[in-house]
Amino acid sequence: MARKWFQIVGEDDNAVTSTDSVSVDIEDVDTLRIAVKEQFKGSYLAGIAASDLTVFANRAAFDAKQKLSKSSSAVTEFGNDVDHALIVVVKASTALRLTTQTSYPPFLKKAIEIANVMLTHKGYFELELSADRTTRKNLRDVKVEFRRPEKESLYGWSDRSTTAKVIFVNEVLLQRMETIDQADNSNKYQCIVFVVAVTIFHECAHLVLRWKNMLDSPSKYDFEVGSYMETKLFKGTCRMKLQQSTRAKSSTKSKRNCGIWTEEMPILDVVIDGKGLHVIRADHLNKFSTPGKLRDKALFPLELTTYPRTKGATALSRR
Repeated sequence: MARKWFQIVGEDDNAVTSTDSVSVDIEDVDTLRIAVKEQFKGSYLAGIAASDLTVFANRAAFDAKQKLSKSSSAVTEFGNDVDHALIVVVKASTALRLTTQTSYPPFLKKAIEIANVMLTHKGYFELELSADRTTRKNLRDVKVEFRRPEKESLYGWSDRSTTAKVIFVNEVLLQRMETIDQADNSNKYQCIVFVVAVTIFHECAHLVLRWKNMLDSPSKYDFEVGSYMETKLFKGTCRMKLQQSTRAKSSTKSKRNCGIWTEEMPILDVVIDGKGLHVIRADHLNKFSTPGKLRDKALFPLELTTYPRTKGATALSRR
């Protein structure tokens, strides 16, 4: 089975991927499109149809804008080694969406999938933040990393820079995820995934303003655009309810202690702080883990229930 080498390039002529290959039998453009789409469907080509990919025989043909125009056009003579790779051009997606990386753990990929639904629900994000083509392009380049939190940034943060494209998430969420069986799709797992998704959504709002040279949230957004957008979407801001046990308090010197939040603290619920504290119902939270494409109409508005008072527990605010 011969390998076909290719490189994905954006409409701006910039490379989207390094040169890669597929090892399926490919004879024509249509088969190549399908194979490339399959290989990158969860990352660079999420939301892009195979038929929207344009194929060029090589870099010289791409520079001359001589595409292989027909789906049946033969490609057997092209892309047979890394130095003569086929060029596959992907049209810019019109949707507001983040891109998953192959190196991301499964739960982070799921969180990004949920965050993408949040970004598009009812057009709130686009309308409130005046999202434009630059916003869409930059969002696709945003990366997510887990780090020890900075002062007063309990869930996540991003650099106060007009060129920032990294969202940092409290590493205790990753550490906590590593202690549970993710295959069980338990309530603890679902709570972490949802909170990571909200943290990413929250920081995306900050990044969009910074790309517009607004390093600080203006009064229009109550001086905190991330919380403003959460309230727009959830009718309140998101918190995680934790059991601050004696054991957790005794481990304050541990390297895995992130401020007042440690990996040993049991996760109880996801809380929405709006007109009082409420908890996202477990059966509703489970909808975000439903296999297949997520449907925002089934996910929003959130279904909430009364916040249960629990001795020794707290709903941690962002600051």
